[in-house]
Amino acid sequence: MTEVCAQIVADPDEAERWLREAVADGRQQRPLDELPAEPWDLSDRRWVTTARPIDVDGIGRAVEVVLRGVAVAIVAPSDPAVAELLADEVGRVLGPASTTPPSSPSRAVPSRQPAAMGLAPETLELLAVLGGGASIAEAAAAVHVSLRTAERRIAAARRTLGVSSTAEVVVAVMGSGA
Repeated sequence: MTEVCAQIVADPDEAERWLREAVADGRQQRPLDELPAEPWDLSDRRWVTTARPIDVDGIGRAVEVVLRGVAVAIVAPSDPAVAELLADEVGRVLGPASTTPPSSPSRAVPSRQPAAMGLAPETLELLAVLGGGASIAEAAAAVHVSLRTAERRIAAARRTLGVSSTAEVVVAVMGSGA
């Protein structure tokens, strides 16, 4: 099974830090545009790259590379609609059915078990719905809470896990097998 590993980062500097950490953990940096078309599964090569999607096509390319087993630091797009789509797509890719927690870089998808993460079952349920591609409003409705309650739970989960975005919370929880 292909190893799935991605990290959504805020800016190119954070992507560079993530890449340096991945290289220090034994991965080999490759430019995104130099990845070979064959073979499909590249996980045994332990490559790492960056992606800067600015539109739907760019998101598709970034997700494809993640699915092929290349660890990817994805710089969040400045367009909020594209950033939300990116978070949705990465959440789908890193869902429990498709995730093998990576051995490195360690920040990409924590291998902690949900109970050890310190998150309430209600919060895990909300995050699972988000990981399935729902917006925060849709996830709130699906678990029968107000939008404000959902936002508070997500903010608390970000603080608990020490991450800065909703996408990172979803990726962490989905990668843990919750």
